[in-house]
Amino acid sequence: MIDPKRLRTNSGVRVSRTGDPSLMAEGRSFQCVRLGLTPYRAALDLQEKLVDLRIRDLIPDTLVLLEHPPTITLGAAAAEEDVLLPRDTLARLGVEVVRIRRGGNATYHGPGQIVAYPIFKLPGPGILRWVRSLERILVETLKTFGLPAERQPDSAGVRVNGAKIGFIGVKISRSVSHHGLSLNVDADLKPFSYIIPCGRPGDAITSMEHSLGRAPDPDAVIAELARQFSAQVHEGQIREAEWIKPEELWSRAYPDGLSDSADVLPRRGRPDTAGPKPPWLKRPLPGGPVYARLRQIMDTRNLHTVCESARCPNLGECWGRGTATFMILGDTCTRYCGFCAVASGKPGAPDLFEPARVADAVRHMALRHVVITSVNRDDLPDGGADIWAQTIRAVRRKNPETRIEVLIPDLMGNWNALQDILDAGPDVLNHNLETVPRLYPAVRPQARFGRSLELLRRAKSAGFRTKTGLMLGIGEHPFEIFQTLRIISEESVDILTLGQYLRPAPKYLPVDRWVHPAEFAHWKRIGDRLGFRHVESGPLVRSSYHADAIG
Repeated sequence: MIDPKRLRTNSGVRVSRTGDPSLMAEGRSFQCVRLGLTPYRAALDLQEKLVDLRIRDLIPDTLVLLEHPPTITLGAAAAEEDVLLPRDTLARLGVEVVRIRRGGNATYHGPGQIVAYPIFKLPGPGILRWVRSLERILVETLKTFGLPAERQPDSAGVRVNGAKIGFIGVKISRSVSHHGLSLNVDADLKPFSYIIPCGRPGDAITSMEHSLGRAPDPDAVIAELARQFSAQVHEGQIREAEWIKPEELWSRAYPDGLSDSADVLPRRGRPDTAGPKPPWLKRPLPGGPVYARLRQIMDTRNLHTVCESARCPNLGECWGRGTATFMILGDTCTRYCGFCAVASGKPGAPDLFEPARVADAVRHMALRHVVITSVNRDDLPDGGADIWAQTIRAVRRKNPETRIEVLIPDLMGNWNALQDILDAGPDVLNHNLETVPRLYPAVRPQARFGRSLELLRRAKSAGFRTKTGLMLGIGEHPFEIFQTLRIISEESVDILTLGQYLRPAPKYLPVDRWVHPAEFAHWKRIGDRLGFRHVESGPLVRSSYHADAIG
């Protein structure tokens, strides 16, 4: 995600006149915002609200820049036959199909394709001139990156070496433009074969990455697109892009905010809305000699693993690698989180011999990196911190070369208890935030986002390597994901994990959507740009997944 402050400097560059003055609304500036990855329907709803505000002159001209998860859009001229794969196949591939009320045929949008939605008030209908203006913006942007682009006389859009790279689809409502243009930067081109793109069978599609032989910096492409929109003039004056933060735009479009009231939060026991499980979430059943050996070690020492209690889909892979996550302080949790399959209830007394048994198991398994977690023990004054500290020290004594990662609960904000755990000297301090703040009442009803963030802050301030993770697909909005990642990055958390929420059983929270692997790749890029030292992002990623490699 581009820093708006940095971009304000970039986009203020004066450029030559390339636009049509008769098309430009009054005013010497327009506001510009980048939203990141946004589902198509959410962006459509946002545009409708912004258009209404612009018609009533309640906002200035606004340029919205974003990317979409894999989506096929069908414009006014599109036929159902323009989609070449059955809808159920597309659903399994994670591609949404949306019929929309704008010009154009079938178009594909996905991560790596920058989309620009200008909500501009135009002085007249001038739709053809507006299309030509958008084409010039694409042509000039591509020229900046050394690509000789040109528009095709018989259709809207822009081509490089005969292959289409930029797409136009617009609508004007009461003199206000919406929808706009899209540019393939480093997009996956395969999904274009799922449709007849723009109603032209056999049409070649390309991207900047394919044409240049390398992927350009998306931030630089965004900055140049905004600069070219700045070149649109009115009465001889350059119009400057005034960058605003995403939350400013959302607060104008949704003055009541994204409500956390009970009627809009996900509820336990309701049906999933995501449809059938896609193929990328399939995993083989655990088995093999290594798995059998670890199973025996756990059983003979009466130990629990979160791998089994939380029904982790990676159990077979991780145990086959000779890694596992131990769960101490019993297998019954005092909390009732909406996503977790660990049994809830009244736990028994802590087992004082458990630390020694865990240390012995780590030695027998010859682990180079061990992950230790626990249930919540809100019934104990210290939240179980004493057993935590004993376990860390016991593992260290018997396994001095083993790295120790701890995935701890929030301890109800008992910072003295946290210090006891830190004093025992783990190598990595992990505490999962799990979801965005708005969803805490449904997902983590007995937790507090601020309290969990404070735990990570204190561990980082004490000099520890810190780690946290989020589940996606449980009802969060992409804008909230970005906001949450930015908040986490400001606390200098080192390692971030992002994975798909999988419903353990019908009584838990429903799956809101299946997050496409391409979207996980997008969030990894965002996390890298926000400064995390390492981001592990994928449908089957869990907090302890490949911890031996990244911890």
